[in-house]
Amino acid sequence: MQVSCAGGMRTQRDPRSITSIALACWAVGALAFALLPPESSGRNLTADVVYLGSALFALLCIGYVASDTRGRERLFWGL
Repeated sequence: MQVSCAGGMRTQRDPRSITSIALACWAVGALAFALLPPESSGRNLTADVVYLGSALFALLCIGYVASDTRGRERLFWGL
């Protein structure tokens, strides 16, 4: 844990809870996609939002992992 300047303790989030939240959001998007009519513009918008959210989540995860590594491992995550 890290001590903040205010004297309180700051705890890190559990990685499982972050992953669970991301999967729940993805599931809601997939359900909305499945329930919308095939030719609606809302279905395309839902697919775009789910795709961009998934790509952003993956990018943030890779950035987080790369920030904690050094040397060749960092190069691997950078690639």
